[in-house]
Amino acid sequence: MAYISESECSEAGILYVLRTSSTAEETSVTAEEILKKHPELLELYENLNNFSTNLPQSRTMPNGYQSLIDNCLEENHYDAALDLLESCQSQHYHPPEQHIRRLMDIIASDQVDDDIASRAYKVLQHILQTSSNEAFQYIWTSERIDADEGTLWENYVNFWKFIENRFTSLIKVNKDKHERIIMILDHIVNVIEIDIKVKKDQLNSSLLLQLIPKSYGRIRTNIKDPINVLLFPFREEVSIEIARLSQRLLKQTILSNTFKCMLLDLALRDTDLSLVPRQNRNMVNSPLSLVKFVNIYFDSKPYSNKNNPIAMALWRHIFILCSAFQSYINSKTMRVGHKVFCGLDDEERKLIIDKVIIQRVNELMKRLEDQKMNSELKKNTKFLLEIMNIDIERIYGWCLENSSG
Repeated sequence: MAYISESECSEAGILYVLRTSSTAEETSVTAEEILKKHPELLELYENLNNFSTNLPQSRTMPNGYQSLIDNCLEENHYDAALDLLESCQSQHYHPPEQHIRRLMDIIASDQVDDDIASRAYKVLQHILQTSSNEAFQYIWTSERIDADEGTLWENYVNFWKFIENRFTSLIKVNKDKHERIIMILDHIVNVIEIDIKVKKDQLNSSLLLQLIPKSYGRIRTNIKDPINVLLFPFREEVSIEIARLSQRLLKQTILSNTFKCMLLDLALRDTDLSLVPRQNRNMVNSPLSLVKFVNIYFDSKPYSNKNNPIAMALWRHIFILCSAFQSYINSKTMRVGHKVFCGLDDEERKLIIDKVIIQRVNELMKRLEDQKMNSELKKNTKFLLEIMNIDIERIYGWCLENSSG
């Protein structure tokens, strides 16, 4: 499991200490090398390097304990249920999903006093501290959750609708109930942050990526609900606590270049690739790179239908393409003072220096000119491609400077 253990400054620049496992020898690598091979490790190291990944494996507690807790919960004997949950919880065992969901219901319930709600929150935190992310992998990923009327899980759709409902409830309920909802949201954000830390070298398997809703196919590219949730504090007047929780979610999603690269790469795979040369199609499932942009995505086109006319589909497609390109470049570069470190490999640098990518962008621009669409929409779409050209010119200068040095 590769990770960065520390960094140090030298006359040659910044060196990062890379380990491939906890027992392997340390390898010192330059900023350029780490950006080239492991940009996601560098990004996460800057924010998460104080977190320990030596966490135990945890399993669901035995059925006998579950039955005892179920009996207490059915009779609303919450003190007894919490005592059992606390005593049965360890580094090796955690409660099943239905008990964890019930703990959140207890926190939110108007029929439960504050002391019980506070205890339920502490039990949830204890589960997270001892079992880490293992106990929470399937709490929100189920496509159908059987729940009683009046609980948090009634008419459950997906994780992001669940969060949006919690945010919305803050506007509707009395302020003395806000603390309960904030407890739940704070715990959920803690789970996501710890899951990212634990899986920092396997972000494709992260809980956050699994929580992106599926589009019409099997690929998770429906980002409408996540965007609505993440932008909620900008649309409504909310407390500083909710603004901070939203900021923490933003940091793990929209503000993370490596996460955006993976998400937008998935979105671009879910497009019409019929114009892609047959010999290049084996690259579709490869990691995102400038070579993939040139050979695959610059030849892709959006799907359109009666509900998604070609003009709007094309604007959306180019917006995603430009966003993916910008996120990829940002994930592969780092500025320290006046020095820019660039992690593009030799093949990618050649595409920049030989102006192959600029040529492909100009081809897109020409195709756009021939497209019938609203003049204002066409102008905005061209502007996106012009920004991409500016990014390419910027990288061109860095590549030339590096090759001359």
